Amino acid sequence: MVYNLTTASNSTSLYAMSHGVNDALSGWPMMLVLISFFIVLLAMFMYRGFINATLASSFIITLLTGISWTLGFVNFYFIFLPLIVLIVSVIIKMLE
Repeated sequence: MVYNLTTASNSTSLYAMSHGVNDALSGWPMMLVLISFFIVLLAMFMYRGFINATLASSFIITLLTGISWTLGFVNFYFIFLPLIVLIVSVIIKMLE
């Protein structure tokens, strides 16, 4: 599939270039970055237990996703993925 990247090639700043590429690919590049951050954070917090690690990682990623949505890097429906993980983690933690 061919993507129109003229906006990215004519940009004058890193923000404009990354925003152009992100728009051309429907927000997937930033979402993949956030998923990889989630995996790294999960591995970092794993010494606290899986539920605590998931809770902390999903909270941080939910905040980063909200900031990314505000800046226009992530589509609105991508906000719900880390939010659902956060809600499920809170529920499981409360049931322990």
